[in-house]
Amino acid sequence: MVMKTQYLLILTFLFVSCGTPKKKEVPDITEFKRQLSSFNSRIVGKLKIKDYKGKLNTLTYVDYLVIFKIQSKADEREAQKYVDSANESYLWANKQGFFVCLKSIEYQFLLCDDSQKSGVESVERDTNKGFNSFVDNFKKEYHK
Repeated sequence: MVMKTQYLLILTFLFVSCGTPKKKEVPDITEFKRQLSSFNSRIVGKLKIKDYKGKLNTLTYVDYLVIFKIQSKADEREAQKYVDSANESYLWANKQGFFVCLKSIEYQFLLCDDSQKSGVESVERDTNKGFNSFVDNFKKEYHK
């Protein structure tokens, strides 16, 4: 009887522990944020003066992706997989600079980076939040 009870307890424990969903680990994006910010800060001047000749406000997200692939340095290329993983994106540019916002469900982030500032300015790890409201909040906070 004792053996039977122990056997049932072990089976119950195994059944319950195997059926419990595991929390998905949140990927570390620290290096990606550094690389993205570094790239954006580095290229904004060149784009403004040489490539767009004072008309940086015509920069599009598609142009940005091409520039990122061509002009990223070796230590910034790791960031490419995160940029490519973006499910949603937004780029806004004026004559002085630009900011880019990305949402990646795979890497679990929403972020916005201003090319004229150092570091990524806004990060959210809850991808269930709406991307448009995240971008709108960033615009209100950083571009008053």
